[in-house]
Amino acid sequence: NLREGFQVVRKSRYLFLLLLLVATVQIVITLIDYQYSRALEMAFTNTNQRTAVIGQVFALINISSLVLEFLTGPILRAVGVPLALLSIPLMLGATVGALAIWPRFLMVVIVKVVSKSTTYSIFKAAKEILYIPLNYAEKTQGKAVIDMLTYRLAKGVASVMLLALVTFHAYPVNGWEGLLPFESLLSLLRDRQTSPLLLFALPIYFGVNNSLTISSFWNLLGRIYNIRQGKRL
Repeated sequence: NLREGFQVVRKSRYLFLLLLLVATVQIVITLIDYQYSRALEMAFTNTNQRTAVIGQVFALINISSLVLEFLTGPILRAVGVPLALLSIPLMLGATVGALAIWPRFLMVVIVKVVSKSTTYSIFKAAKEILYIPLNYAEKTQGKAVIDMLTYRLAKGVASVMLLALVTFHAYPVNGWEGLLPFESLLSLLRDRQTSPLLLFALPIYFGVNNSLTISSFWNLLGRIYNIRQGKRL
């Protein structure tokens, strides 16, 4: 159960550090997504143009992720898991630094593509390898806490951080200095008379539904396959 999963993580410094790694990556990715959303609205005021750009950016993310999927094995064998994990924040830091020097929408796209494509490929593969030397309880209960619960909580923490910064005026919301989506949310509420409850309920619903679907899927596999078959799968 969930309590036993937390106990497994608490007793293992290895799992606790892995939890911090996953939480940090998810917080950073969420902040980058917010920056991208605001920059997109500022750069393209026309809805049709914005929709086309969104499609092009996600196509670029998928293509980059696919290419990196084929290169992940050679990369991990060449540089090793620690260096591969370290290279991801270094690349993100370099692109974010370039964005600070040259604040253009192209740089925002590059930051988003790099963050998403490396997370979907190199980071996830390297993270899964980190579970290999662990015992059964750590691989099952501990992994469930990290891969399912921490992912969602980290995104929630990032959202609360942004709300707090904007509420206390510690983060500008106008111009390229503060690329946040809250103005677009307010404009949506004003212009389209959309229910605020619906806007906040939909992401929560899909997040909970996604978590339940994933947990049910793995639970089903656990009932169908034995340990040996599961490891091969």
